[in-house]
Amino acid sequence: MGASATKQRDAGGVAGGVGGGAGGGDAARSGTRDELAGKGSGSDGVDVGALPEGATAMWVAPLGWDGRAARPMAAMRRASLDDDLLAYLCDVDIVAASEDALAAHPAFTRNVDNPRLKRHVYFEGVFHGRPTRGTVRSMHPRFGGDFEKRALPPRLAAFSRALRDVNSAWLSSLADALEALAGDEEGAAATMARLVREGNAFADAAVQVHAREGVDADGAGWHTDAPNSALHLAVGLRGRRALLFKAGDAPDAAATVHEAPQAAGSCYLSSPFAFPHAVTYDVEGEWDRRVVAVQMRLLMTRAELMAMFGDEGEWNAILGVITRAVLGPTPLRLPTLAEVMAAEAATEAEAEAGASVEAVSVGEAEAA
Repeated sequence: MGASATKQRDAGGVAGGVGGGAGGGDAARSGTRDELAGKGSGSDGVDVGALPEGATAMWVAPLGWDGRAARPMAAMRRASLDDDLLAYLCDVDIVAASEDALAAHPAFTRNVDNPRLKRHVYFEGVFHGRPTRGTVRSMHPRFGGDFEKRALPPRLAAFSRALRDVNSAWLSSLADALEALAGDEEGAAATMARLVREGNAFADAAVQVHAREGVDADGAGWHTDAPNSALHLAVGLRGRRALLFKAGDAPDAAATVHEAPQAAGSCYLSSPFAFPHAVTYDVEGEWDRRVVAVQMRLLMTRAELMAMFGDEGEWNAILGVITRAVLGPTPLRLPTLAEVMAAEAATEAEAEAGASVEAVSVGEAEAA
């Protein structure tokens, strides 16, 4: 993932990371779906000995993998927000909110992932990042059911929109490759391609706030995400945390634990549906030490999630498409402050014109 057009900082490889540091490869693939699924590893066209700055290659066990096919390769790419953009996004009510304010906020729930941590406070608010001020009926990423999802606050919604705007060619190329993989068949690849085409990439936003009691490696909750995290951008806004993940550094290597530290402004693009991971939080003490991070996933309904549960061969091939896109020579780019402000102004103008205020469903959101 590239930093914004104005600056790149904190873009070094994952600390203790897997693989080397630039990768060639194109998101597009050729061949039939059966041929592509049979390749399995996802590493075709990727030079793991020369990865781009901030990129990591890893061999993983994704959804549906049962050990009969070659273990596929996934990717992670890191960059950071520009300082001025970070400050702009932090000056938002839900990021600056007090503990009492979050407890009273209708979009947030207080959750318990580790009952042994009695003092740990974890709030999560679920929003959409589509360019509409109305709700979008879509799946709750934690609880799984469809509901009327509120819009992100304007600045964060503009960041989501700007991500898609400045990376329209990258996302279009990804959708092209997924459509080529799907062919005439319905399934996970076809569903994901349509969701990307309709503007749902990075449009499901979970705003997570952790505070009061730290979480170390022993207390971290290991899990693997659902397919809505096949294309996932994590954005750190406040505090210090670290992503732990289990992966191998070669197709036949045993999976080991690696750590990717995340400070305010740190971002990573990856596919955490494909590997076990957990997060530690350095939040001991006062509310001012809290961590605030946004998990940006594919926006979809529960029915669309169910359609994403493909077989092992298809998911190995999908992961290969995503891996080559993430590690490719033209990376996803973080927007600048000016680009986010332009997206915010565009959404405001559309709202004033009455074009983006009604409630819609995911399938209808493109027309809103």
